[in-house]
Amino acid sequence: MKFAPVSPATIVFDDEGLPHAPDYGDVYHARVGALKQARAVFLQGNGLPERWRGRDRFVILETGFGLGHNFLATWQAWRDDPQRPKRLVFVSVEKHPARKEDVARAYAQLAGTPVEPLAAQLLDAWPDASPDLHRMTFENGAVLLLLAHADVNAALRELRMTAEAVYLDGFKPRRNEAMWSPYVLKAVGRLTSPGGTVATWSAAAGVRHGLQSAGFDAELRPGFAGKKGMTLATRRALPTRGGPDLPAQPAPPTEPVLIIGAGLAGASCALALSRVGIPCIVMDAAARPAQGASGNPAGLFHGVVHAEDGAHARLSRAAAHMARQHYGALIEVGRISGETAGLQRREGQLSLAEMRRIIHNLGLPDSYVQAIVDEHGTAWWLYPGGGWIAPQTWVGHALSQPGVQFQGGVSVGSLSRQGSVWSVLDELGQTLAHSSHVVLCHAAGVRATLPASVTSTWPLGSTRGQISHIPAGAGQLPTLARPMSGGGYALTLPNGDLLCGATTSRHDEDPAVRREDHEVNLHRVARLLDTTLSVDAAALGGRVGWRFHADDRLPIVGPVPAWGQSFDEPGQTGPNGSRPNRWGIDTEPGLYLCTGLGSRGITWAPLIGEVLASWITGDPAPLPASLMDALDPRRFARRQARQKSREGARQEARPQSGQSALPGPAQ
Repeated sequence: MKFAPVSPATIVFDDEGLPHAPDYGDVYHARVGALKQARAVFLQGNGLPERWRGRDRFVILETGFGLGHNFLATWQAWRDDPQRPKRLVFVSVEKHPARKEDVARAYAQLAGTPVEPLAAQLLDAWPDASPDLHRMTFENGAVLLLLAHADVNAALRELRMTAEAVYLDGFKPRRNEAMWSPYVLKAVGRLTSPGGTVATWSAAAGVRHGLQSAGFDAELRPGFAGKKGMTLATRRALPTRGGPDLPAQPAPPTEPVLIIGAGLAGASCALALSRVGIPCIVMDAAARPAQGASGNPAGLFHGVVHAEDGAHARLSRAAAHMARQHYGALIEVGRISGETAGLQRREGQLSLAEMRRIIHNLGLPDSYVQAIVDEHGTAWWLYPGGGWIAPQTWVGHALSQPGVQFQGGVSVGSLSRQGSVWSVLDELGQTLAHSSHVVLCHAAGVRATLPASVTSTWPLGSTRGQISHIPAGAGQLPTLARPMSGGGYALTLPNGDLLCGATTSRHDEDPAVRREDHEVNLHRVARLLDTTLSVDAAALGGRVGWRFHADDRLPIVGPVPAWGQSFDEPGQTGPNGSRPNRWGIDTEPGLYLCTGLGSRGITWAPLIGEVLASWITGDPAPLPASLMDALDPRRFARRQARQKSREGARQEARPQSGQSALPGPAQ
């Protein structure tokens, strides 16, 4: 399921600076102040900060983000509490995101308060309105904000999380009935842990009754700022009926996580896990990291636009948002090499009007993508947040984090498990290391490491690619203001050289740099730049690498299906004894995949590391559930089971031997 396009909020400020929502005939907060309301209703109503003390992580769900005051008050309370949890995760929903200029006006009221510097950070990170789950981090990653720009009904169905406290907020029930509906409250109940609490300023009887039906014990308490009452509730232990079960909270690793593969995928997992305090050992057959496809001198990152806005486009958009923030911050302080000055992608079929119509229909902001035309009349997709990095520098940064160890020259042959402990074995069957958690990130090597019963039917492949390195000044090449792509790519390196590529050839294991591939790259870049090149292909430098991918062009991130399973029927579970899940496909405990990045590895890397970490830690998923499912390794077995089910149904529908498929004569 994908989120529908969202429209920005219409906000009117009165003479006292109080923000109003004329479309709903209501105000954003009580006149006495948004922060006072947040502290009295949502923090105190949920027993905070007392309830979060001594925890490693505390998760809050909010149903209406508005101008972000509740988040700011919670962040400030977390900061002020010496017994605060190590991490605060705040998940919120907003159907009508506020424009940045309106937020700035509202935050002007916070000048001189302790919250002012926090408001400045939130304003700086404020995302433009796009139908996505936006991820923002503060306090060096200790405070995480996940903000869904979507209708609350759609958003709650797509959240994969368990909350300890809920801020039930929004405009008045009589003004915005859908936001307080039994369906919304039932979804809140599904996402709240037993013993979790809910607080809201609303005293409406319908809200209390809806919470009670959703599995809460609800009561009316004295109200705030002259209101007759407010509602508090506690989640009962018994689950509500309907809806998918909450994901089981995984046991934390008891020793370092073993990560096999030190390219972009492995580095992304190590970086994400180190941020939440989980140590890692990254093992690779090469003596140094990033010696495979991640070893190119530079590569691009950018989003994708498709009219149907399928899983690939939505994943690429979410990843591009994160890549821009993540890489940009590192480039700015000189930790990695690269640029974030934007990227142009050539459009070969659609007209400028058609491109702009797609952008409008999808509700995508100009900060993400624009449709432009150059002086030659060629149409381009402009991604202002795109750019390039030197992937080896980023891998080095990721593997230099506290708690991350790199072990090179280690060839992994296979795996074995005794109870909850995995052993990583070399090619002779000798044990290399033990851990309760192993992540396989070594591209095509996963097929040799995992049993054929797991991967034999997976639609996987490796594509050989060769890049070409053209020295500065050769062939009167132009200096590009930003990278360009479309049937190949070209970017100007800091020293003025041009990097271009890459060829694509499947079932090709030749490691040698080939002249004919240089000629292909030169032809593509000449077309891309609308120029004529006079470059000797035989004199060019280059590099060969292999991109591992699934046929659906999506990475493979999540738990490994149990070994020895067959999937003749949907819903069948495997033999290893772990509890069934909503996929109906059992998994190997503690064993995960993060691979198949294909040609999008630089764009996807920061995000997929967080996806993998959420599987291990039980943190709220950084992607909507439908996208988490689209990346899950079990998707292949699920499709196989569905295909067998359809074939069986067709077989049953066929007439038996000697029977006519036509109806007989009327009696």
